[in-house]
Amino acid sequence: MSFNQERWLTLERLMAGGSCAPRSLVLDLDGPVSASALAQGLGEVVRRHEALRTTFAWKEVPEEDPLPQPVQRIASGEEALALPWPVLDLSALPADRREGRARALLERALARPFDLERGS
Repeated sequence: MSFNQERWLTLERLMAGGSCAPRSLVLDLDGPVSASALAQGLGEVVRRHEALRTTFAWKEVPEEDPLPQPVQRIASGEEALALPWPVLDLSALPADRREGRARALLERALARPFDLERGS
């Protein structure tokens, strides 16, 4: 692990999912979207980039060294392609309520802490 990764992971552990959490990106797509094609494309991006498949854990060390050591685990590309990409269909809601409901769901998802030990 790099020094910055170790520092970030230590801060994340001390802050228990606080401000060190990864930032999210939200895109508003206008027009028809194929959920399966989008999931396939995102899965391919994750498969190609190890940083998106990396999780961190703490390795216990002998008693004379009081601090556990951080280690990283990089999932295989095949594990990345098996990630679930949930799709929420809001078409049953009246048109004037869809955007508000979508925004509420999005805010709830963005507020959820990211687990660096378990990943996606």
